[in-house]
This record gives sequence, structure tokens and C-alpha cells, in this order.
Amino acid sequence: MSTPSAPYDELINRFVTEHLQPEEVDTFFAFLEEEGFRERYGNRVEQDLLQQTWEGWKNAQQAELLYQKIVQAGGIKQEAKAIVMHRSHFLRTAWFRYAAAVALLIIGAAAYFIFRPAATGKELALKKVEKENIVLPGSNKAVLTLSNGQKMDLGKDDAGTIRDGAMNIENQEGQLIYAGNATMDPGALNTITTPNGGMFQLLLSDGTKVWLNAASSITYPVAFSGSRREVSITGEAYFEVKQQKNKPFIVKTAGEEITVLGTAFNVNSYTDEPSIRTSLVEGAVKINNTILKPGQAYSNGVVAATDVRQDIAWKSGYFDFDKLPFDQALRQLARWYDVKIVYENGIPREEMFGKMERTLTLNDALGGLDGTVATFRLEGNTVRVTALLK
Repeated sequence: MSTPSAPYDELINRFVTEHLQPEEVDTFFAFLEEEGFRERYGNRVEQDLLQQTWEGWKNAQQAELLYQKIVQAGGIKQEAKAIVMHRSHFLRTAWFRYAAAVALLIIGAAAYFIFRPAATGKELALKKVEKENIVLPGSNKAVLTLSNGQKMDLGKDDAGTIRDGAMNIENQEGQLIYAGNATMDPGALNTITTPNGGMFQLLLSDGTKVWLNAASSITYPVAFSGSRREVSITGEAYFEVKQQKNKPFIVKTAGEEITVLGTAFNVNSYTDEPSIRTSLVEGAVKINNTILKPGQAYSNGVVAATDVRQDIAWKSGYFDFDKLPFDQALRQLARWYDVKIVYENGIPREEMFGKMERTLTLNDALGGLDGTVATFRLEGNTVRVTALLK
């Protein structure tokens, strides 16, 4: 069934006139996947918008980058032999209007688009990428400390069996899997530590699944025994706990103890964040005699409703900066890309908005942020931030 034209036209009008609401962004990009919507939108894009976007590029290298991205996003087939096209002719071609409009939106939505109430597609621009300083995103990497103290580097492409006493640990390209039937000393512990720019997955011997974010660690028994299953973490971890009656699962942080019966939840306990935050996806957890319900978070002794999709966005492969304080969003980038953030003239007061995939290079990620409420300059592994408004 085709979608009526009225919703198309209403969203197009609101976008072109800078009145598209934040809650309409997802619908707008969903419509972009429909041919009818793309045709209508392509016909509505104003030539001056495209002209301004194009003129913002100051040299041939940047212009060629924009051209290639437009061609790619527009699905334009290129001849084997390159065709030289002057800028003025290029801007007048019919397909350019459509392809550029879709490119500026789709590239931004899937890659480095940040949407805020005061911003529209007119502010999107492709950031120049300096080839000599490309900062790649994080990947599956960690250090495993065995019960005898031996340390082993774990990489994204590693595979094989690791032995710790009677325990077989399968290393499967970013995930450790512990056998569930090994007999071990009750005091035998393992620790997985991820660096900045790393993450890792873990299947504990009781069947509990754990995802570790960057700059985090978890210490756990190689095999669980006794009446409690107890682990301790630093940083951030997402759990899907295997339910076992009369054997609760306990997560310890530097300041809290979380009791679990069988559930999915996220714990953010980074020391550079204002507080430890536990967000419940499903099931039930108890923190300091307080019971959380799904969709709630516990922080500083207070229970409040939360957007759990945002809280676990890292585990799903993207950043969700919607309504986050600027410095909190930048701390996420710093951990994932292993960089230092330096504020040249103070931290911008504005909140962040939008989503970005964690597979982007830092250069592209900063390209989507640049010029919103701050400008960014990448120097080696340092990002220098200059607030536009104070």
C-alpha cells in the first residue's frame, strides 16, 4: 500500500521551511527509503540551498569528495572513463538536485548527522578529512587476566581455546565463552579489561551474557559456586542474566550492589561521570533496597523514568546524544576513539541531539558536529573544542 502524498508534502514543507520537529526526524528518514517521497523531495529542494552547500567547498579536493558522495548516495552509475563536468553545469543537472538532497540527508542520518531544534539540513556539511591523521573507531579488543595472573591480549580476529585450569574458554572473535560444566577452585577469578577504543562480549559459565564498553572491566568467578553469583565491574557493562532460582546474581560497583534474579540491564559506573547509573530493560533489580521497574534508572538514590534505548545505544552500535549535556557526549567519543578532549574557551552549555554510528572515523563524527554549537580541531590524539556561544 502506498503512503498518501499529504504526509510527504507536510514533512517536506516543514523541513524546507525549517519547522521539522525533532520527533518527526525518524519518520522523515524512513520516508526517504520510499521512491515516491524521494521524487517529491527532489523536486522541492531549492537551488540556492544546493548552491550554498557547494560553494562552501574551497578547493578541488573537497569538491571531488562531495561529488563522489552525492554520486554514491544518489545511485548514479558512472562511466568507466571519467567525464569532466564544470561546476555550473553540474549544479544544473536534474539528477544533481535529487542526488544532492538525498546525499546530504542520508549520509548525515547514517553517518554523521546531528539534529537539533535550531538546525536543519541547510547546516549539513562534509568535514574535510585529513588523510595524515585519520582516527579509526574502537573495535573488539581487551586483556584477559587468568586465575594465575597471566595476561592475554584479545583481538577482534582472534579465535581458539584458552585453558585456565580445568576450564575451557572459547575465544570467538570478540567474545569469550566459558564452559558450564568445569569444576574449579571457588576462588578462581578471571578479569576482562577493555582499553579506551575497545569493547568485548562474554558468556559466563552460568549462561549470563555480558557486553563491556570501552575503558571498562569485569571480574568474575571462572565457575560459580555457593548461593550467590557475584561479579564486580568498573566502567560500563550490559547484562542479560540467566535466571537461577535461589541463586541471585550480584553486580558490585565502587559504590553500589545490584541484586538480580533474571533480567537485562545496563550499569554505567565510570569514575568521570557524575554518578553510577543503572538502567533496567526488563525484569527486576534491587539496589539499596529499591526495586527498579523496566524503563527506570537508579542514580544517586533517585529512581526516574529513562530512555533505555539511549542508555544501551553503545551496545547496539551507535551513539545517542539526544538531550545529553555536551561534555557527557564528548566523554563518550573520547573513550571510544581513545582521544583527549580539550576545551579552548569553556564547555558549551547547549545540549546535544541526534544519533551517530560507532563505526565512523572520528574525523567523520566530528564533521557532523562541527559548527553546531562548537568547532573542533583534531591534533594527533587531542580534540580541541571551541564553543561558539557561551
